[in-house]
Amino acid sequence: MKCMVTLDGNISEIKKLKTAVSDVVAGLTDEYWDTKFFSALEESREYLKSEPLVDFACWDVTLKGVTSMLPEFRRAYEEMGLLLIADEHTSPLEYLKPGIRADSLLIRPYSPETLNDTLKDFIREGLDRKERNTGEDSFVMETKEGKTYFPYDNIYYFESREKKIFIRLLNEEYGFYSTMDELEKLLPERFIRCHRSYIVNSEKIRRVLMSQNLIELVKDFVVPLSRTYKQMLKGI
Repeated sequence: MKCMVTLDGNISEIKKLKTAVSDVVAGLTDEYWDTKFFSALEESREYLKSEPLVDFACWDVTLKGVTSMLPEFRRAYEEMGLLLIADEHTSPLEYLKPGIRADSLLIRPYSPETLNDTLKDFIREGLDRKERNTGEDSFVMETKEGKTYFPYDNIYYFESREKKIFIRLLNEEYGFYSTMDELEKLLPERFIRCHRSYIVNSEKIRRVLMSQNLIELVKDFVVPLSRTYKQMLKGI
């Protein structure tokens, strides 16, 4: 599954983008795509507070406040493909910056053919780049919908329940079939087994409550700590 977030202040343009994105994606991949479209900066900010997975973004830099928040957006999603929408009245100095690192650019006014060709090149290159990525900084979940990359920095813990493993992000969780023993072998050292049903991201730990057999994580998550794994958590 891939996620694409679009911010465009022009409502009629959003309709064209929805159609074009759908057509291009259908022609390039069989994967399911979660596409979000916003017409106001605050709407997109609220959505991004949940720290969703974002693989691609189309951002309208003519909207007030967008260029100032783009560096922050880019820092949060370094591997994201970013296409900017601008016009002749917007100075390139506003958006062609190292901290923004746009991958593609669409200048208004543009024809349907230009829109389609630009999106196709942008998405194809982004997909190719992800394929070249070895996944060293992400956990790769494979389902019948395709591969989904979860940056390790976004994962709080893994939990085993209901005969599945669940990846816990800030406001979402995703399930897949595996075992905790197999998962433990695949994960980098930052992930520590703390319970027969939990593997925790040690970089998210706020404190370990040994006497209560609990681990407090940032963002107020709490996971159990079993006696078997206490020794591994000492000193954290």
